[in-house]
Amino acid sequence: MAFDTCLLGPYRGPGRFYVRPGDIEATAPDAACLSGVVLNVHRTATGRRAQVSLGLGEAPIEGELDRSAEIRADTRVGLRFRCGRVFEMKAG
Repeated sequence: MAFDTCLLGPYRGPGRFYVRPGDIEATAPDAACLSGVVLNVHRTATGRRAQVSLGLGEAPIEGELDRSAEIRADTRVGLRFRCGRVFEMKAG
């Protein structure tokens, strides 16, 4: 799966991609390389977050929502990552 983003860290070969919830932007599904379905939306001390399933069998992605975003559970959204970090996967 390929997408454009700012990456930090040594990423020569397999790795795990980590992105902070504040660096994830929810958009229209056709405006992003990745899209998924919102599982739930919940409040945090700083605003609201949504958990999004990409349907790949992995844990959902959690991102901060703009206060004006009208996103609810079962809504299809696109995801853009402003910046992330790649950690090398250790063999074994």
